[in-house]
Parts: sequence; C-alpha cells; structure tokens
Amino acid sequence: MIIKIHRAGRSFRGVVAYVSRDVKADTAARVAWTHTINLAEDHLPSAVNEMLLTYQAADSLKRAAGISTGGSQLQKPVKHISIGWHESEHPTPEHMRETLSKYLKHMGWG
Repeated sequence: MIIKIHRAGRSFRGVVAYVSRDVKADTAARVAWTHTINLAEDHLPSAVNEMLLTYQAADSLKRAAGISTGGSQLQKPVKHISIGWHESEHPTPEHMRETLSKYLKHMGWG
C-alpha cells in the first residue's frame, strides 16, 4: 500500500478534475469509484459543491458553533491524500474503506 499526501491547494474543482479523469488515458475515467466521508452526497460534483460552500461559510459556521473566527483565513483549504495498492493487489471497496478509516484515525482525523 502506498500513501501519498499531495501539496495543499486552492481549487476543490481542480482536485476533483484531477482525481476523476485521466487526460493521458484512452478513457475519461481515472478511478473505478469514489467514496466521501462526512458529506451529504457521494456524487462527486455535489460533494465538491458542498466542500466549497462549507469553506466559504467557515466563519458563519464557527460563529454558530460558538468558536472564535480569529486568525487569518486558510489560503489553501484543499487537501488531497491518495491511497494506492500495487497492481497485483485487488482490494475490495470494503477493504479500501476500512483502510481509509484506520488511516484517518491514525492521523487523528477520525
């Protein structure tokens, strides 16, 4: 298993475009399926919209939760972490989700 933490970025749509299509391949698809966590939708365009709107409303959401809005605004809110397996391995979607869950807990993001 290979875990790669990509540089933080500014474009939610850009990272989804990168993840969802491979411009170097004969097919438009880059991945067989996607999975979201803590979002209302698993549909990629809807998930991107939700992430963008949440980022844009961060100060309002913090105020509503009684959290300070002080400090500077996050300049690069997009995080992209990929978990891959060797081509000889064929994990099931369930195994991939379980691996992701364990990784998030390990990083303190559970």
